[in-house]
Amino acid sequence: GGENAAQTKKEQRRNTWTNEDGSIRPISKWSGVSFTDQQKADYVAGKAVKLENVTDKQGFHATMYIKFNPEKGRPYRYDTNPDNAQQVAPSNESRTQVAVNNDGKTNEATKNLREPLQKGQTNPKDARQQQQQEKPQKKTGKGMKM
Repeated sequence: GGENAAQTKKEQRRNTWTNEDGSIRPISKWSGVSFTDQQKADYVAGKAVKLENVTDKQGFHATMYIKFNPEKGRPYRYDTNPDNAQQVAPSNESRTQVAVNNDGKTNEATKNLREPLQKGQTNPKDARQQQQQEKPQKKTGKGMKM
């Protein structure tokens, strides 16, 4: 019955986010940000919860949304509100920041920056960052000097 034991283990692991009856188990905080009673109620109701000032991997504050994903049986993080994603164009306030800081993505405006972005930042923030951006890295000659 090796596969049976694996099945029970899988059940237990899956149930960390849900109650026995499959309903959403309330959580009280995410990434160190505590939920208000209203946010807890919204989360359990399956609505997206907006979290502000969540610290991203680089230590800066970002805005993100947490929503329980019934297909996956666990909460997912969104950069924009998944509940009104259909009606409203997403706010770019933290999207670039999270993409650059957490996912290592870059665009033309951010590709040579060496520091993480701050909240709401999508471009180099000052002259120094702008200069970093404009001077491409010096190519070091790989050839042998004769």
